[in-house]
Amino acid sequence: LSGVSAPTRTGYTVEGYYAEAGCTQKVADKEGVLQANVSGYTDADGAWTKGTGATLYAKWTANPHTLTWNFDGGESSLAAGVGYTAGGTVNYGTAITYPTNVSMTKTGYTFTGWSSSPATMPDADLTITALWTQNNYTLTMAANPADKGANITSPRTGAGTVDNKHYGDAITVTVTEPEHYTFTSWTSSNGGTFTNASDLSTTFTMPDNATTVTANFTENAQFTVTWSDNG
Repeated sequence: LSGVSAPTRTGYTVEGYYAEAGCTQKVADKEGVLQANVSGYTDADGAWTKGTGATLYAKWTANPHTLTWNFDGGESSLAAGVGYTAGGTVNYGTAITYPTNVSMTKTGYTFTGWSSSPATMPDADLTITALWTQNNYTLTMAANPADKGANITSPRTGAGTVDNKHYGDAITVTVTEPEHYTFTSWTSSNGGTFTNASDLSTTFTMPDNATTVTANFTENAQFTVTWSDNG
């Protein structure tokens, strides 16, 4: 088909040219090269026989592109591609279904949405990234006995709360021994880990929730000394 410019259509490529709108009888390929033995159009050598005034119909195929899901360290409780559009080759214009918000989890974070959310596949490769906000938690410092809270020196002076802590934060906890008491250990009411819970100063790794860290003491044994004037 000499002298014919290839038509254009966003998101599609011409697959070939056909004798009718239903695109079942192919007359020429996408480059316009005539097919051989097309009844009423070409001969055995692919030469045009129909004469002038023929109407040919372009058959369009949607362009394939790559869809990539980036959960940015999180995960979906849905199996890959179940309940949402699977990553991989997706044709232009295909409707994109997203994982439900409730299925998205990442330890220490709350899912807030997607970096982009087109309803259909664009005419280009597409990466959709999950967006997260870091959860804030309260760390409460305490002592046992409770009246020894003043001996806590880090991460705050004395017993009380420390706000805006996050999952995985490495927090230095330090205490001094009150008079007549011996420090025994650090404990946490709701998870987290200590590098060495028996050290007066150690590192506590914040769990994925609020918690109370307690410095525990035992009272030293008290003895009474009695002087006797023997003789």
